[in-house]
Amino acid sequence: MITIQKATATHVEGIVKVCTEGNRATYKDIYTQEYLDRITEEFYNPERVLSEVSTSTRDWGGYFVALER
Repeated sequence: MITIQKATATHVEGIVKVCTEGNRATYKDIYTQEYLDRITEEFYNPERVLSEVSTSTRDWGGYFVALER
């Protein structure tokens, strides 16, 4: 059974991994590796993702995760 829930600090490592791999797979033929590395560092670093799972606003609902139970 798969459940969907709002992400917490325990999910940060997985979010970083999925977002990084997805971004690279999607854009590898469009952008340079250097650019992809820069984007990964800026948007998918553990500190930023932790901040984003720790807060939500009207404009940012946060991350959600699908968990197999």
